[in-house]
Amino acid sequence: MNKPRMYVAREEEVRGGASASTIAREAETPAFENDDPFHDPTVGWVMLVLFLAFLAFSGGVISSFVLQLLIYPIIFAVWKWRREVKPALAAGPER
Repeated sequence: MNKPRMYVAREEEVRGGASASTIAREAETPAFENDDPFHDPTVGWVMLVLFLAFLAFSGGVISSFVLQLLIYPIIFAVWKWRREVKPALAAGPER
């Protein structure tokens, strides 16, 4: 009698010392077709959520570095010019 594909018996993997109840329990346990947990659809969704979270965090880190290295110095230079340099030039040379 053929067993259903979902209930695959793993008698060939069981080495010596296993009791008959262990073999029967393993035969009744549903197994994935390839015994690979990544073929489980729920694992795929979990991996997708983790990947999207990783993208969000890495995007935040990258944009933070871009702001610190490129944008903030420009904003500081414009602020420094308007706040200190431009009024000093307008006042003329100090004597």
